[in-house]
Amino acid sequence: MIKIRILRPGRPPVVFDTAADVVLCGRSNDCDVVIDEKFVSSRHALIVAGRVVVDLDSSNGTYVDGVRVERAAVFEGGTIFLGHRDVTLEVERVTDPGSESSRIDLLRRELETLRRTNRELLDELDELRMREAHRGVQRASRIRPGSGLSAPDDDDPERRLRRLERENVRLRDRIVELEERAGTESRP
Repeated sequence: MIKIRILRPGRPPVVFDTAADVVLCGRSNDCDVVIDEKFVSSRHALIVAGRVVVDLDSSNGTYVDGVRVERAAVFEGGTIFLGHRDVTLEVERVTDPGSESSRIDLLRRELETLRRTNRELLDELDELRMREAHRGVQRASRIRPGSGLSAPDDDDPERRLRRLERENVRLRDRIVELEERAGTESRP
């Protein structure tokens, strides 16, 4: 469920509750959320899943946190202005903890955490590769082939590199699995 609060100076807030995933906002009576203001276009913007706002080529624009946008994510506590700063929309997703959308939200958060971890691992992997390449150049300049000497095995970067590569593959597989589950669970 999505709760949309319309705030205008000098007027009481107007609250719309809807179970729709896509909410049409504008001045026209065929909109889901009707805002009767001259600077709001008849079909001004869409709010998708309470997370994204899409401007529908409105005359006066749609703003998220003060920045004019064509399409933008709406984060908790973010503000949407339609055409003018006098009309503020606050969007809140309201879910039952046991509902399907709540489970999907949890999967999406887990997916984002995995993606962030994957990016961190890739960064660490790149850093290790660069360090190892640099160490290889240093070793080659110090140790002569056939001398019987080898570089010290202090933290075994090769083993750590292989471990990080395996972890990266595991995380990618988990991301794909979560995306498939989220797609399956969100279908009717």
